[in-house]
Amino acid sequence: KQNESTAKGRLGQLTGTKALNFQKAEKNCGKLERETILEEAKALEEEGLVQVKWYDGKNVIQELRFHNQNLPEFYRRLGWEPSWQRIHRQQEIVRKALENVKKEWIREYCQKELLDRLDQGNIPENLKREGFMKCLLGLDQLTSPIFKRLFSVKYLKDSKAFEKDLQGPVITAARKYCPLVEEGMEDFSVLSQLYIEEYGQQLWVKGGVKLEISEKVLDLSGFPFGIGLNSQMLKNCHTPQGQKIKRVVTVENKSNFESMPYEDGTLYIFTHGFPGPLEKLFLAEAGRVLSAEGCSFYHTGDLDLGGVRIFRYIRTQIFPGLQPLKMDEDTYEQYKTAGYGRGGKSEAYLEELGKLNEPLLQGLVRRIIRERWIIEQESFLL
Repeated sequence: KQNESTAKGRLGQLTGTKALNFQKAEKNCGKLERETILEEAKALEEEGLVQVKWYDGKNVIQELRFHNQNLPEFYRRLGWEPSWQRIHRQQEIVRKALENVKKEWIREYCQKELLDRLDQGNIPENLKREGFMKCLLGLDQLTSPIFKRLFSVKYLKDSKAFEKDLQGPVITAARKYCPLVEEGMEDFSVLSQLYIEEYGQQLWVKGGVKLEISEKVLDLSGFPFGIGLNSQMLKNCHTPQGQKIKRVVTVENKSNFESMPYEDGTLYIFTHGFPGPLEKLFLAEAGRVLSAEGCSFYHTGDLDLGGVRIFRYIRTQIFPGLQPLKMDEDTYEQYKTAGYGRGGKSEAYLEELGKLNEPLLQGLVRRIIRERWIIEQESFLL
């Protein structure tokens, strides 16, 4: 155990000799244990595995010294597996896995969080979790959404193993290394970026947009109260040219989306926060078609840290020409004066908000920081 207290010891890189003082230890030994220790020491000395400095003949061990090169033999006799063997085995597992890993964030995680720590003589906690590497390799293979429990069955042979033991570590790793994960995303949104879904993705839209599926055109103007597009629709439908939509409004909260009346030429889209991969692909394609036809894009959301993050995400990832709607200082003042929202935001919260680089919302950001007050989008309904 003393040998494994240092990185060199755990890696099997110790050289020279090690001395142990037995005088203090012998005071705590009973008669039987003391005799056993003496017999073992004499036998090891005869084998040349240790050098013993005796006191009072050969009845008391003053010091015991051994060569570190003999440590493997000591481990073998004790029936213990040396730490360097465990470390080497884990290194081989990770290196073999990396031969086939394609996603750069998983490669970076494996190198920095696993191999680098193994090289320093430490076995990462995640490698002690059963199925962790199988889970990473499964994530690497995903190119389309899969239900969480189906993923767990497919790669871990147990429908609940991922959620029970590996979901937390995976989310932590993705927050640090996956470029698709934005700060402030909730756990389910993080998993969605990795193509793991609690339920199927569903995008709610309201407006007279036309969609093409299986060479047929579906006109959504016949659904004035909105309609949900499930995962299969998002995957298989396309936005044809020749649309009458002149304005697209993405909406962060469902109640606000529901309250917006159908309007010719306007397409409302409920994003439920950060859109998932399928939603992002569908919206980006629709955006390219509509933008070429002179459409304008807006987003309305909470006047807070999360709202700013979501606006920035949609602008940078989906609709490059996105403009804020009711996310300005005038709107903020209107609802704050009316007594809506809440204050007392912490210094850490305000500091995080101040770090956001979203040029179209800087006036709002400065106002929130100064007032220490936020307003949820649902307040607009009052």
